[in-house]
Amino acid sequence: MPWYWPFKNDAGGHSSLVQGISDDTLVFFFAVAAFVALWISYTRRQRSNVIHPDNQQDVELLRQRNQDHDDTTTTSRSTRSGRSRHEMCPICLTEPSVLTVETNCGHVFCGKCIVSYWKFQSNWTSGLNCPVCRQAVTVLLKRFTAEDQATADNSDRQLVVTSVKDFNRRFSGAPRTWLEYFYDIPVLIPHIIRQIFSSEGLALAYRVRTLLIIVTVIAYVISPLDILPESLLGIFGLVDDFLVVLCAALYVIIAFRQSLARG
Repeated sequence: MPWYWPFKNDAGGHSSLVQGISDDTLVFFFAVAAFVALWISYTRRQRSNVIHPDNQQDVELLRQRNQDHDDTTTTSRSTRSGRSRHEMCPICLTEPSVLTVETNCGHVFCGKCIVSYWKFQSNWTSGLNCPVCRQAVTVLLKRFTAEDQATADNSDRQLVVTSVKDFNRRFSGAPRTWLEYFYDIPVLIPHIIRQIFSSEGLALAYRVRTLLIIVTVIAYVISPLDILPESLLGIFGLVDDFLVVLCAALYVIIAFRQSLARG
């Protein structure tokens, strides 16, 4: 039998970490999970940040309108450090982006750029499509650096913060399909985890509720009491654990969107 065969009996009475699943199988399972995580990280880094051709004209007009602020942008660019080289703003081409905002499709922009692009449209009250991938944007996520957080509030930062709240209040509670919620997981879950352990961002009630969900899911996964017991089904007994984790992630995302919609 191959080393990863889930129903292999351990010789000599050796007990595995999870009853019914050999240690070799657990190693294989976590290796696959690590590979998937690395693949997601790699694809996110390789994500295109080139403006979609359908939006090129609007972006060029916006760049011309904001040309008077180039000196301020250049100053901000020269004083910022420690940011990923993949976080260039596709609108103003500043690298790294300033007062960074991320969309639910995973693209990052300067906060002022994406806000200006949203309100630059004649039908801005109907929402926003990502300038890069044309996907409907329903959530804007602030990704300010420690430097941004430490700096006293100025007009640019206040504009971005206020506009992001306004956008999320208008559009984050819009009806979505379950598949769209599933697509939110790679972007929103890491953001929510960062916000839980940060000093600002999420309401205390939401933090507590999310932490309780995380603890409950971990307790279920490591508990020997399962809907589909591993002792009988081997590696297929992990299906219920996967579904519990997935449902918990979707619930956390839906609750997060609802909290943004309430402002």
